[in-house]
Amino acid sequence: MGASVTGIEPQQDNIKAAVAHAQGDPVVAARTNYLALTAEELAASGEQFDAVMGLEIVEHVDEPQQFLKTLASLTKSDGALFISTINRTARGYALTILGAEYIAGILPKGTHDWDKFVTPEELHMLTEDTGLELEQVAGMVMNPITGAWSLSTSTEVNYIAYFTKTSLAVRLQEQKAQPGVHSKAADLASV
Repeated sequence: MGASVTGIEPQQDNIKAAVAHAQGDPVVAARTNYLALTAEELAASGEQFDAVMGLEIVEHVDEPQQFLKTLASLTKSDGALFISTINRTARGYALTILGAEYIAGILPKGTHDWDKFVTPEELHMLTEDTGLELEQVAGMVMNPITGAWSLSTSTEVNYIAYFTKTSLAVRLQEQKAQPGVHSKAADLASV
């Protein structure tokens, strides 16, 4: 497709592994730049992207709302943000923590904290006042035989959300079309 990709990860060892993996495909290696940074460090540089992906990380951060604001700041106006995470349900706990960590041993014990799992509704609420509009949520399921992932209608365990980012000017224009509706965009414009 011709895209250039920037991959970030705060742990240098993980960056080295990603670079080594990318070397298996010369096209990927040539179009991918890996940086040992946090999202917050990258956002502080003023860098923005057409598409941002926060995959399987929201459930590991201490302040998910602030993290999502950071990801929104990395997303250009009219850009897209994709978030995948684990739903805080009994099945999510059973498959991810009990199954993957304690029974199958696929993940180290303690990798996940059920209290940090985020429901799709909470994810939507956490993105309020960021300029992000939720477009779609879909479940994700893994085929245990092939290891392949596919989209599903069930968000009971893993899910992915697709957001678009609208500019402040567009949000203000939309508010003018809806008199009496209060928004953070109007507050920002009046400062």
